[in-house]
Amino acid sequence: MPTTTPPTHPKPILAMGTGGTGGHIFPAIALAEELQKHNIQTILLTTWGKKEQLWLQNTPVIIEKIQAPKWKKNWSFPIQLFLAWKSSLKILKKWKPFAFVGFGSYAAFPSSLAAYFLNIPLFQMEQNTIPGKVSRFFSSLSHATISPWKESQKYFHQPIQVLGNPIRKQAIAKNKKKAIQKLKLSTNKKTILVMGGSQGAKAINQGVRQALPYLQKQKDHIQWIHLCGPYEQEELKQAYQTHGFEYHLTPFCAEMGWLYGASDLFIGRSGGGSIAEASAAGLPMILIPYPYASNNHQWENAIAAEEQGAAIVLKQENISQLPQILNKLLFSPYLQAMKLNSVQMGNPKSAQKIVNFLLQYADNTPKKQNSIAA
Repeated sequence: MPTTTPPTHPKPILAMGTGGTGGHIFPAIALAEELQKHNIQTILLTTWGKKEQLWLQNTPVIIEKIQAPKWKKNWSFPIQLFLAWKSSLKILKKWKPFAFVGFGSYAAFPSSLAAYFLNIPLFQMEQNTIPGKVSRFFSSLSHATISPWKESQKYFHQPIQVLGNPIRKQAIAKNKKKAIQKLKLSTNKKTILVMGGSQGAKAINQGVRQALPYLQKQKDHIQWIHLCGPYEQEELKQAYQTHGFEYHLTPFCAEMGWLYGASDLFIGRSGGGSIAEASAAGLPMILIPYPYASNNHQWENAIAAEEQGAAIVLKQENISQLPQILNKLLFSPYLQAMKLNSVQMGNPKSAQKIVNFLLQYADNTPKKQNSIAA
């Protein structure tokens, strides 16, 4: 992890706040990678659990740890929030960033609040169609809210900047032929990528396992890449082998670009990050929204992708319909139409667009934004 002492001759510095889930952390990493190309150092104020330690390895960010409390209705929450805010103030005073970007989640609240109190140009990056509490709270206090979804505008009083959701370099799709070779899969089969978000998804794993007997006639024509999470690898391995499918199974993958590059179809949750990465790879999607997501935002994300012709939405309670959908879709002209729509929907240069937008503030002469960007 890089030093947390400001260098004698510092680069321009941008600070960010986030933590908790991959959907919040991965876009922050992507933005930091793009900022590095512009010789700008990124400081990340974040919680520091096991997931953050795993995901933030070998990234171009300087970590500043804060103890941001989760939202709880108890007597200690205001005290913990005050202490996290005070810690964030100290960190931001030390680094003196030209701007601050909050990426949502409870972890971004105290640092965003500190940036506002210090009169640092403040921005919010919202990944979902229905914004979270932190993005909504700070929208009127920020210079701009950045979103991949024009559908989000109705939730904000201030105009938003529709610039996409930044994609990590590790998640940019690799060359298909090289990806297939690296994963030791066949070049003459359709490849289905299954993933349940940054932590896996038990319901999706079980749904795919139960679908395999009904897809067995297609075993010579389809193969699987399955990002299964930490708990069900052996059960899935046995199921794929029992039904004679070719497969690549892994609990976690740091280099997602190989998986996206090798694939022809994506099956997974509909968090903003997952949709951004899959569509940047031009993959048709079968989206299974997590039914307990806050504000049902995954459902709204999925519907927005379906309305653009890039996805089919499947409720988790109806996951038994997966084999019928796959049998109809995989070898139909509609799969290619969905692919073209996904390419059109995807925004692989989002990080570049967002950095160009933020660089307007590097001279410390910020102006509030008054229109939705195309």
